[in-house]
Amino acid sequence: MSRQSITPGKAPIVWSTVEDAFTKINANFTELYASIGDVGSIIFDAIESDLVPFGNDVYDLGSPNKRWASLYLSDTLMIGGAAITNEGLTINLPSGTRVGGDLIIDPNKAFFKEFSVNSSTSVVADQFNDVLDFNAGTGIQLTVTSTNDQINITNTGVTSLVAGTAMTVSSSTGAVTVNNTGVTAITAGLGMSRNTATGVVTIVNTGIVDVDAGVGISVGARDAATGKVIVTNTAPAGNAYRIFATAGEPNLTARSTADTITLIEGAGINITNTIASGAFTNRITLENTGVVSLTAGAGIVVSSATGAVTVSFNNRTDIVGSVFADDSTMLVDGTNGRIVGPVFANVTGDVTGNVTGTLTGNSLGTHTGAVVGNVTGNVTGFLTGDSKGSIFGDDSSLLVNGTDSKIVGPIDSATVKASTYIQTAVYTNAGTLATAIPSPSKGMIVFDDGAQQFKGFNGSAWIALN
Repeated sequence: MSRQSITPGKAPIVWSTVEDAFTKINANFTELYASIGDVGSIIFDAIESDLVPFGNDVYDLGSPNKRWASLYLSDTLMIGGAAITNEGLTINLPSGTRVGGDLIIDPNKAFFKEFSVNSSTSVVADQFNDVLDFNAGTGIQLTVTSTNDQINITNTGVTSLVAGTAMTVSSSTGAVTVNNTGVTAITAGLGMSRNTATGVVTIVNTGIVDVDAGVGISVGARDAATGKVIVTNTAPAGNAYRIFATAGEPNLTARSTADTITLIEGAGINITNTIASGAFTNRITLENTGVVSLTAGAGIVVSSATGAVTVSFNNRTDIVGSVFADDSTMLVDGTNGRIVGPVFANVTGDVTGNVTGTLTGNSLGTHTGAVVGNVTGNVTGFLTGDSKGSIFGDDSSLLVNGTDSKIVGPIDSATVKASTYIQTAVYTNAGTLATAIPSPSKGMIVFDDGAQQFKGFNGSAWIALN
């Protein structure tokens, strides 16, 4: 029930107003019962509800000069957000409770705040709940058993030590005693020094400090196992030939001191070796097993000093055999009785047979047979047979293209007859036409593939014919 307010009225006061005032007074004190004693004090001896102040954190219970004698609580004392409870005769304080600024700890539980290592370096706890961390090092393994609160340190490196030669081990203490049964003293020698205090031996090279390869000398790499360095003489004793030169052929260079040059017999050559015996020395003999002598005949001159053969021809000299040019090209096939080289001359008379190659010059007479090759010059007479190859004019202009089987020169005739067709020259465009025929003649006809037109030259320009 909310608090009731009484408003004073004006005279005359009727009973109903007084009754209403007492009703509100009784309503305000339905939860508070007080007895007024002889001294006028109010005694609260039977409160049946919570005792709650009107405002939060405003009113005090007692004062510094008027204190309550005892405070009786059965369960929990709340001070701010901290709860103080009891379990029988034991008081439980909240975690982090301090006395004089220090945390309250159990005096029956001793602990170490500082850990000393080798009586010098220490690890000190920074706070009450600080953690000491153990790290495993080389050869050490750490394992933790949480249920038994154990830290197990295991040696993963050396687990046992057995005494060997010149050594003893104490099984009770693990002490190892090392006895030198070999070298007992070190004396410094040439290029060496010894520190008597520490026993350090210093080796100083006072002689050769480096080996470099020179002419005819090679220095190998140091052998890691033996420490040896091999020095090799790459040049033979005395003067020797390392390179063999042959005219017109690549030079032969020795690849090593054990390299060998081999002479191989060719046509008409016999090679024999003579091993040193007595006053003789090693030698190689080359014998000509082919032509052994050369005698000059008619029109032939032989040089006895150089072996050179000079052949001179005249009208009365007959040559039996084949004739070759200076470049070893056969000109006259004496075996088959025919001229196989090109003929650069005028031919007077009839030519019977096939002409294979290039005919340069004038041909006067009748030619019966096929011409295979190019004919350059004038042919006077009749050409009977097939002509295979190209035909050129006196100015080297191509008239008949024997390779592509077409006539490329001008046809100067009043009447042109063909059993099939006449094909003009075809050019990609006007530019390629101008490049191919820079100085055209009046009457020329070609085909411009770019413009798809036949064009004729009228003496001053190419004009379309279609």
